[in-house]
Amino acid sequence: EKHTLYAGIIVSPDISTVKMQHVNKLGMGAGIILGYSFDKMLSVESGILFDKKTYYSKGEYVNTKRIAVPNYSHVKDVNGVCNMIEIPLNLKYNFQHSGRSFFAAAAGVSSYLMQKEVYNYTYDYNTWQAHVQSTYKKSSTDLLAVVNLSLGYNRILSRNTSLFVMPYFKVPLKGVGIGSLPITSTGINIGITHQLVKF
Repeated sequence: EKHTLYAGIIVSPDISTVKMQHVNKLGMGAGIILGYSFDKMLSVESGILFDKKTYYSKGEYVNTKRIAVPNYSHVKDVNGVCNMIEIPLNLKYNFQHSGRSFFAAAAGVSSYLMQKEVYNYTYDYNTWQAHVQSTYKKSSTDLLAVVNLSLGYNRILSRNTSLFVMPYFKVPLKGVGIGSLPITSTGINIGITHQLVKF
């Protein structure tokens, strides 16, 4: 079996939480992927994805060292929206098949490059409560931030083109962004890949 270089486009409706607290709004990711298949079963994939995630957290999980609140204040909660670049590196396994449809599993890690974060805080200071919105740009580079796990459906559309629909789960390895929040994400990767070169 020849090795294959392939590329694709991907969109990813996304739900993100901090410590499994309640979910705010649906987020979204989109981008390009590049893959190298060793045979019909095993391939490695990377790419560049542009993610928008929304999340809520109680103040106890927020690292306040770099955020814009007064000293000695107590952050009660935060609603965040972040735009980030995601760089995944995944190993994908296609389960054995004879027809056009088959299942696949993937696992790997992603790094996040924060581009813009908007935090809406509620905090207590002395005897009064305040609400403030702060924006942070390029606040962090978080290498190996999450473990990626996915399992789903693939469909061969033509000799060189395939469709995939793969639900995913991203488990945090560290806190990310200005508040160092451990963001867990789940959603669905939907995309199309096309073979570029066979070796």
